[in-house]
Amino acid sequence: MKNNFLDLIKNGFNGLDWKSIKIIFDVTDGSIGYESIQYVTSQNKIEEHWIPFKKIKEVIDFIRELYNSKKETNEKFNKVEVNFILNGKSTVRYYLDDVKELKNKIDTANVFFQWLNETMMNRIFEYEKENNLLISNYDEDGDFIDYKESWDSGVFTFKIVNKTVDYSIELTKNDVSRNLSMPLPEYLIKGLLEHYQITNKELKEEWKPWNKLVINSPHNSIPYEEWEQYVFYTYEEI
Repeated sequence: MKNNFLDLIKNGFNGLDWKSIKIIFDVTDGSIGYESIQYVTSQNKIEEHWIPFKKIKEVIDFIRELYNSKKETNEKFNKVEVNFILNGKSTVRYYLDDVKELKNKIDTANVFFQWLNETMMNRIFEYEKENNLLISNYDEDGDFIDYKESWDSGVFTFKIVNKTVDYSIELTKNDVSRNLSMPLPEYLIKGLLEHYQITNKELKEEWKPWNKLVINSPHNSIPYEEWEQYVFYTYEEI
């Protein structure tokens, strides 16, 4: 793929007066973007340029596949630097920007609660529908419209104990509370354990120790500017 990789990118500069090109891709779990994309003209001017991703889709797909295959190894990277020199050697360098890596981990950890809350809401709905726990709404002709809401608010409690997740789900409707015995999907448990690992070890300088996470779900998205009213990280002795 390497030669094709380089050819595809170089073709994006066809018709331009360049003697060297430097492109840096920024890669995260959720996106790939240009950190910079410049070329130097024969008059030694530095110019900006843009190549639409649809023109280099194979390159983007290749970087994503390689990133995913390396991210759990010692060869993990979050930057891809491509250099072209006219009539000279072209190079591709994959490397890890530690500062960027730390920022990405902090940014992801800071919004984890939103993903967890939304995942729980979706899963509760699917579980209750699958188990005939929802009341259907019908129109005057007897045609199905939707399901009645089975809860107005909820408390989701997760505790990490010996690399496992203990949890409880309390749902409230019209001031009446009930506990829901619903199994958690494997990907949610994995996400919780990864979040616990990253925040307690890799981000221990930026994050207070915790082993219990409680989300007071408003049965809606949690407002980011008021998240501390809904999300509680605490540490309990085991």
